[in-house]
Formats: sequence, structure tokens, C-alpha cells
Amino acid sequence: MERTNNKPEKEAGQPCRPEEIEYLHALNRLTPAGRKRLLTWLHVRTYAADEPLFRQGEPALCLFFLLSGSLALEADSRTGRPDRLKIVAPGQACGSAALAGDAFYGESCLALEPSRVAVLPQTAFHQLLAGQPAIAAALLQGLLEETLDDWRQALRTYSGLTDHLTRANIIV
Repeated sequence: MERTNNKPEKEAGQPCRPEEIEYLHALNRLTPAGRKRLLTWLHVRTYAADEPLFRQGEPALCLFFLLSGSLALEADSRTGRPDRLKIVAPGQACGSAALAGDAFYGESCLALEPSRVAVLPQTAFHQLLAGQPAIAAALLQGLLEETLDDWRQALRTYSGLTDHLTRANIIV
């Protein structure tokens, strides 16, 4: 599949600084030494408003950590308009399908405003997994915790909506 943006996996971007990753939720389980080691694999890219980071169906080649700005995760719908799944806020990650091997992105990611992201290429994660398995495991655990937090928030939101519709005698 042809890539939709002009930022290939191997594009280095700018080096990532320690203070930039201090507040990334998915890295909460890393020790300070683990964060320092991870920096060697991370680089920073900037995206303009409305610029895609990746599109649904593309090979998943990078994991992204939002440093500033905002991103939208959207999925194709039958209506032709994308369904907005989530607004990614600074400190959150997206594109975790890249860590699953030969996977494809299950949604598209679009910058809503000028945004800066720290990028972990899939090849770098494989090197982490082989050479620094404790760092890779802590990263995976942090990403899982972030995903679970998203699910819990969605459950709270939709259970409240379901309760409201039930009280209004609307069958859900």
C-alpha cells in the first residue's frame, strides 16, 4: 500500500530530549535509566493541522507519543464520513499496532492543530525487545494501562448514557 504522508519510518527527525518524555503516560513504568535508554530510539516529528500521521489500513510502522497539539483517531464508516474514535491529548500514545509485528493501523490519525510527536519506529522496538527486554516490557505494560484507562472512561461515558436512555424509556 502506498504511504499517504512523506515521513517514512527511517526519517530521523529531531532528537528527543529527556524533559519531552517526562509526562508520557505509557512510559510511567520505566525507570529513569530506562527512559534515558529509550531516548536513543525516539525522535521528534512535527505535523501541520490536517496532516495525517497514518491512515487506516497502512502498514503499522511507528508508535507515536503526543508531545504537544492534538490528534484525532478516526475509522472509516459506511456513511463516507469518518467516525471520530478519540481525541489524543498530550502525554498519550497512538499507533500501538506497530508493536504487533506485521500489523496494519486499524484507524487513521490526523493532526487537529500543529502537533509534535515522539516517534518509536517498529524496527527500534524490535531492537529494544531483543536487547533491552525489561524496557520493552515496561513500555508494553504502560501502553496496556493507557488502553485500559481509555476503555474505563468509555464505559463510564456510555453506561451513563444507557442509564439516561433507560430512564427515558428508550430501549437500548
